[in-house]
Amino acid sequence: MSIIVLNLILMVFSGCTPGNQKYRQLVNIPTQNALQVKKIVAYYYNQRDIDKLSLTAYVLDLLPYQFRLKYSVLSKFGDTIHLTAPISVDSLEILRHRSGYKLAIDTIHFINEFSADSIIRQIEKNCELRKRFRWFKSIPINQYCEQVFPYAVNNEAFKDYKEPFQKRYLPNINDVLLDNLDTNAVLAEYLTPYFESRNNKESYINEFTSTLGYYDQKKGVEHIKDTEDAEILHVYALRALGVPCTLEYTPYLEPFREGDSFVHIFDTKGSNYFKNKSRTIYANRVAKFYQIVSDPRKAKNPFVEIYRLGIPLQDIPLSLNIPKMIDITRERTKTFRVVVPVPENQLANKILYLATGHPGNWKIVSWSKINLLNKTATFENMGVNMSYQLTGYKNGIIDYINRPFVVEPSGRLQSMVIDGF
Repeated sequence: MSIIVLNLILMVFSGCTPGNQKYRQLVNIPTQNALQVKKIVAYYYNQRDIDKLSLTAYVLDLLPYQFRLKYSVLSKFGDTIHLTAPISVDSLEILRHRSGYKLAIDTIHFINEFSADSIIRQIEKNCELRKRFRWFKSIPINQYCEQVFPYAVNNEAFKDYKEPFQKRYLPNINDVLLDNLDTNAVLAEYLTPYFESRNNKESYINEFTSTLGYYDQKKGVEHIKDTEDAEILHVYALRALGVPCTLEYTPYLEPFREGDSFVHIFDTKGSNYFKNKSRTIYANRVAKFYQIVSDPRKAKNPFVEIYRLGIPLQDIPLSLNIPKMIDITRERTKTFRVVVPVPENQLANKILYLATGHPGNWKIVSWSKINLLNKTATFENMGVNMSYQLTGYKNGIIDYINRPFVVEPSGRLQSMVIDGF
């Protein structure tokens, strides 16, 4: 479709609803991908099917806000190393502060790299699935947009990662499900054990290798080392079959003493499918718990908030770089607002951090401005029965302040007796 034709279509429909006017303004956003933006807007204006309108409107609403992060390390020899494989936060911290190296984090905006034809194909395919399968149609369209349709789970490049799972599974389940079954729940229960086993020899790993697009598929399963990568696969498999879900994350899980990610499944009313199970599993074991959302505007990245206060990048821990996530800690465990006294020699700092863990293995999970009047730091929504320590952070070095403590179920802070304090 030519640019002239696209512009004519936009002119014809410029007198439509305020929502349409808002989408029309998208074509004026400076972008190297202007023609693709116009094609999507023109596609929207030509629609009458309610599902296609809803899915296209969802894409257009988020178009200026969707992004992914690209990590690179600049070496002292002038080389640029692109980090194309999953890497732990701890490893990134070591790299960014190693002498002669610098970590670069680039923001890649979706509006500059998407293909209108690919988006339209996905919209058409999803609408076809909603017409063909009753359980797809049973999901309200707004929920479908946010929890089934999205092209990315976390930080992936634009690609239809669900297609291989749809080709593999949908032909086998079309004729075996009964009208009186909660089909979405049946599919969730059927598919989940294959992924939770985390058995790298499963054939789905061979077929699909990695949703992140980071691995050479010809090299096989030995490259699947990151549990988050397997969980992202799990989300794509469920969404491919019409099961609403997303990914959740905790930076520190007892007793494993490391971060982990989990698949969160919704029912068709948008509630937690495993509500009671989730509360039981994670209660008293997490300091913070997050859920990935499809709309970045709903999330607040602590890393960005701290940077906006004027804190140098090298003095902000990467463990707080959690874009596209909302804090749902209170849904997984009992929480309290934790108020910690700040010593006189720390009052010159703008902010301080709160770490959880054990001696020799502390991880920063929250931050707070210092209240100079009360000489305190306040940390919101912290999980109970966890060990905490007030800290500073400068150029990769954690400065431990005061004695560690435990937040008891009553909310009382109980000091811990540890050698060296």
